[in-house]
Amino acid sequence: MLRTWFQYILFVIIIFTLEYQLLPTPESQIMDFTLDYLQIFYLALKLASPLLIFAALLIILLGMIVGMRESWSRFDSIYWAFITATTVGYGDIRPLKSVDKALSILIALIGMTFTGILVALAIYAATTAMGQQDHVVALKACIEKME
Repeated sequence: MLRTWFQYILFVIIIFTLEYQLLPTPESQIMDFTLDYLQIFYLALKLASPLLIFAALLIILLGMIVGMRESWSRFDSIYWAFITATTVGYGDIRPLKSVDKALSILIALIGMTFTGILVALAIYAATTAMGQQDHVVALKACIEKME
């Protein structure tokens, strides 16, 4: 029985070794894709940073307003705002007043938009890195125009 398992494992190792040696994409191409993805994601993030910073500051501001109305500490207010914005919602801190509950809905909507933008940038970077180079040049030109 042990010999059979050993033969099976050895067979699988040999097959995987042969398969990876015959693949047309070497590790350098995978590394190139990763570096291209990171570069494109960074450039897209830089391009969208004013919008992301505005959304984060709006989340903090609304959280502070709710925190003042509910008599929470500053840390608890910011903590609650980001937990609400990410739609995690632990429930350890929650608003009790109706206006504050309405503001929490607004914070959640802003947080979903913030998260959606980050996901869209990541998907854009991945699909562009698969197609490559022309989009990187266009992104760099767009950022240079902004500066």
